[in-house]
Amino acid sequence: MLTADPGRPPAPLLSTAWVPSSEAERLARSARRGDLIRLALGMFTSSEVWRELAPWDRHLLTVAAVSARSPEAVLCRETALLIHGLPVVRTPKHVHIRTSRPERAGRDHGPTLTTGVPRLFRHEPALPRGTSRRTAREQHRAGTGLDSIRVALPPTARAPQDLRVRVDPLSLTVFDTVPRMPGGAALAVMDALAGRSSDDPPWETEAFVAQRPMLGPRRREAQFDELAELADARSGSPGESVSRWVLHRHGLATPSLQHPITLRGGGTAYADFAWVEAGVLGEFDGLTKYSGILDSRPPADVVVAEKLREDALRAQGWTVVRWVWSDLQNPERLVARLLRAGVPPA
Repeated sequence: MLTADPGRPPAPLLSTAWVPSSEAERLARSARRGDLIRLALGMFTSSEVWRELAPWDRHLLTVAAVSARSPEAVLCRETALLIHGLPVVRTPKHVHIRTSRPERAGRDHGPTLTTGVPRLFRHEPALPRGTSRRTAREQHRAGTGLDSIRVALPPTARAPQDLRVRVDPLSLTVFDTVPRMPGGAALAVMDALAGRSSDDPPWETEAFVAQRPMLGPRRREAQFDELAELADARSGSPGESVSRWVLHRHGLATPSLQHPITLRGGGTAYADFAWVEAGVLGEFDGLTKYSGILDSRPPADVVVAEKLREDALRAQGWTVVRWVWSDLQNPERLVARLLRAGVPPA
């Protein structure tokens, strides 16, 4: 309620369906003033909560609003990846859900929401190889297709603790989504998935293999298999995965990942990428390293430590090439830098 004790944190979700009609009108007025953010029809959050959230957690709080309003909505594609805890390089612009009605498939054109709040995008049921679209629709309507599961959202989404959302199972989410993604983003998912098991990769387990027809056309199966061959649990971040995809697609030699180097002054440095015989190290710098999100030290201290570490590596004869996200938007220039540094072709 808007009249809650000011010493308590603001409620993550508010709904016109959960309050008396007089209070519901007050929620609508607060949204018009900008005190509340409209996430779905009749569903709001406070502007304060919204400002505190990272982009991906804003997406998940919107998912919570959609699911609270429509508990039977089945979440899919990139939205489901986030729910299953897998990385999405770019936060989805839409909340992806299933529909068995072809006339409703596509982008949502419902009520106006606050700018920046993702709208719905409806997808027809996944189409396994050898199944007609009509059969898939009928199975979805009858509830005899691949069952959805109910899971809790990550705590960072600020969703109510008792809310469990309905989502495609992990195997379907991976098979239906990964081959449709840009290569680097897809490899980030596969690297993270590989890191979840110390034995066989999840996509080689019995549960996944049984669902391989969900990959659909042979071309998507071939795309998936290429990504599976490249996947490496040692990848340290989505940015490193995207970097590796760029190296692969531009024909550079495969680097060693998280390569350990003993420093002369003591200690061990781990290089993101190493072409040992060429004496070249590659380092991807994500902004979170310097923002304190992954490192509790002040950003200035992190930068100084990185500089000293790089000086020590150069003093031992290594050539160090660094890049950031913006360099991955111009891969030809990055590849040229690496070639000049001595990275060999594959």
